[in-house]
Amino acid sequence: MADEEVKRNMIALLSSALRGEKAEINCDEKILFGFCQYHKVAALASMALEKPDEKWIKAKVEAIRMTAIFDHERSGVLESLEKEKVWYCPLKGIVLKEFYPEYGIREMSDNDILVDKSKMDTVREVMLDNGFEFINAGNINHEVFHKKPVCNFEMHKALFNEVSGKGFISYYDHVKDRLIKDDGNEYGYHFSDEDFYIYFIVHNHKHLRRSGSGVRTLVDIYVYLKKKTLDMAYVKKQLETLGIAEEERLLRSIAFKIFENGQALSEEESRLLDYVLSSGVYGNQGNYILNALNSYREKTRYYRLYYIYRRMFPSEETLKYVFPFFYRHVWARPFLLVYRLTKALIKRHKGIIRELKTLRKKADHIRSETLPQKQNKN
Repeated sequence: MADEEVKRNMIALLSSALRGEKAEINCDEKILFGFCQYHKVAALASMALEKPDEKWIKAKVEAIRMTAIFDHERSGVLESLEKEKVWYCPLKGIVLKEFYPEYGIREMSDNDILVDKSKMDTVREVMLDNGFEFINAGNINHEVFHKKPVCNFEMHKALFNEVSGKGFISYYDHVKDRLIKDDGNEYGYHFSDEDFYIYFIVHNHKHLRRSGSGVRTLVDIYVYLKKKTLDMAYVKKQLETLGIAEEERLLRSIAFKIFENGQALSEEESRLLDYVLSSGVYGNQGNYILNALNSYREKTRYYRLYYIYRRMFPSEETLKYVFPFFYRHVWARPFLLVYRLTKALIKRHKGIIRELKTLRKKADHIRSETLPQKQNKN
């Protein structure tokens, strides 16, 4: 884990890059670069360096190359969806990248597109016809496709399910009613500025509460709100309905304090920023265990044993969306346990050892105050 000096230097680089200014590095540059990569902001951070060396230049060039490849491939996919008369709506990074200081600076690993769930067979044919390989499906809310060398596309038939966001399913049940028709095409849609921001916050909430979400999230919030004038009364009302208005307020406050006005963070904001900085862009196993234990502690005093039980025997919701065959065929579930244990021992034995160590260490030090409490819906 990076020390406080490295964290301060990363924030200083990002803040300067977002303002179009330069900054000096006052820590171990190799560690700083690795920490920026951990959060997928090395390309952005490189913009603040007066004379970036090869590793920073390479990170920026690679980010631009990835963006160009994604843009090219997405153009072909959307053109095919138009021909097949399938409505679609680009999500998340596809939209957010447009608000960064330069083309390609927002680093991404995939593209997410919401499509007509009644035409998933057609969507699958479109992706295969465009040279993508079908990776996985099932009853989850998206299907994953890959095209060499670097393109991952997630084609969403829904935004949430019982595993990924049970509390938000009803809000987005008729999501197309919340979309606005694009100009210049027949089947493209987009969220309003406010509804896009709300979805971004809701989606991030899922990651934040599961295994964490990194500093790129704070950059996303900052660059979007700097370019968009939102009806924040509407945003607040919707997020209050969803129970996460306080979480959004804290993230927004942190983003503007660290990237713009330099104000001191409150104690609550400092705890949340520490959590974000520890998470990395995709979260980490330690946070996953910590958050699971926090959740299970509300159910039983034996929350550590319950965690182990749930790791061995997934809930019905998890079976339904992650292991649909075993959800439908109860008789086969013992074989799932044997399969998962065997796979873990062969391929993930080191990870299992780390998990047990983390579980033992974290179980007696639950920091339930790290994340703001989710509010009850109105």
